[in-house]
Amino acid sequence: MPKQRKFLPLTIMAACVAVAVALLEYAPTTKQRPEVNARPMALPVVVAQPSVLQAMVTSHGTVRPKWQIDLVAEASGRVIQVADDFVSGGFFAAGDELLKVEPLDYEVALARAEAQLAQARQALAQERGQAQLAQREWRELGTDEANELFLRKPQIAAAEASVKVALAELQKAKLDLQRTTLKAPFSGRLQEATVQLGERIGNGAVVGSAFATDVMEVPLPLTGSQLALVDVPLSASGETNVPVMFTVEVAGVSYQWQGHIVRTEASFDTQSRVVNAIAEVRGAYQPRADGAPPFSPGLFVRAEILGRDFEDTIELPRAALYERNNLLTLDGNNRLQVQPIEVLQTAEKTVLVRGVETGTAVLLERPSLLIRGMAIEPLIQDSANATAELNDNSLNTTGRL
Repeated sequence: MPKQRKFLPLTIMAACVAVAVALLEYAPTTKQRPEVNARPMALPVVVAQPSVLQAMVTSHGTVRPKWQIDLVAEASGRVIQVADDFVSGGFFAAGDELLKVEPLDYEVALARAEAQLAQARQALAQERGQAQLAQREWRELGTDEANELFLRKPQIAAAEASVKVALAELQKAKLDLQRTTLKAPFSGRLQEATVQLGERIGNGAVVGSAFATDVMEVPLPLTGSQLALVDVPLSASGETNVPVMFTVEVAGVSYQWQGHIVRTEASFDTQSRVVNAIAEVRGAYQPRADGAPPFSPGLFVRAEILGRDFEDTIELPRAALYERNNLLTLDGNNRLQVQPIEVLQTAEKTVLVRGVETGTAVLLERPSLLIRGMAIEPLIQDSANATAELNDNSLNTTGRL
């Protein structure tokens, strides 16, 4: 037994070596696969052709009249006549009689002023006649110097002043009589009428409100970045006439009106930090062949403002932007690169960018796995066709910042 225990470890070691040799001898062999070159990812690209492009800035606003006033009575009395169109929504022309106040009291005042003027003129004539008699008597006394009071010069001056006062009172009485008839100061439309036939009104009473229909205006809010795209001066001496196309939908139909930005408001809005550019539309109530309704106050409209020309600029689908201010481009070996650019304008589906050299291949889609320097197989597309499906929402229609 002691001898068997002495050789037991050697026996175990020999068995392990035998098993290891057997495993190495009969282990399965693996065949090495041949190397296969992965094909580069194919993505659509456009070849940049920078040119001069014009920006189009979109804003929105509400139509309002350029001139709007309260109609105020300038005479007191009972309303004895009201025009048929003196109702809310009624149209009128400049000089039309809108309402009339009973004029009897003013006619009496006019007659009294005429009588006072006649009396003042009579008194002046008497004073002048007496002055002539006094002058003749003074000459008969044989002296060259005459007393002004004796010659009635102060009396004549007082009589002349009385005539002027009476004449002014007469003119006022005539004007007061004319004011018993309220006339339209311009051609326009009545927004509200607050007086009825037979009602008694006082001098200074507001009887309605009206606005002129020949010119409408629209305040269009513009941000600082939008101001950089349009030629709208902010200085007091600056003049502008930037074209604007307005679009509004009425009863499911879209209509357009042409207008122009004529000025900007005096200050920026303290909350939104925007400034309103004021655009005007003339002839907004004139009939049109397409049956468009009037460009009425209160309409909410979309405005497309013609912007400045920018050189070395290209228009791309918005999906081509990478991390806001970059494009994915290909170098001469079709290797992916990230190129910083200047974004001039961002629209719903397109962008206007600058800083891309002519001939640069710009990716229109991102690879599923983006690695700088990776190989890309370019699928070159025509730049015009690349944005053809987006034209309805391009910078020329719905540009916004």
